[in-house]
Amino acid sequence: MPRQWLAITLLLISAGGGGFIFYGRGRFYIFIASIVTALALYGVRENNRRLYGAIEILFAGFALWDAAAKGRGDFNLDFSPTDFQTYQWLVILLQTGAAIYVLVRGLDNFQFAHLIKKIMPTKTAT
Repeated sequence: MPRQWLAITLLLISAGGGGFIFYGRGRFYIFIASIVTALALYGVRENNRRLYGAIEILFAGFALWDAAAKGRGDFNLDFSPTDFQTYQWLVILLQTGAAIYVLVRGLDNFQFAHLIKKIMPTKTAT
């Protein structure tokens, strides 16, 4: 099986696992779906590192966007004074830090794949 088809197959498996993670029922099944998704994404990383890096970069963008609104106080419909004073530094540190780490890893994987192609060009059939 060519590497591109393997990467596509693994992406489809991870998409199915991801769907089950969001909509599945039962802790055990969600746990298993998470492991299957992780293994499939690892397979994508091993077979097409640039694609995996791009996926990581996109995910990091979503994670950073979500983290930007967490732990910094918020307007709610009840306009409670405690909502304005809420500042959860641990939430900010963990979520923003994790998203930044995923972004750095994504950039690394994307660039590493580019460097590998320069150092080790693919062999062509003669």
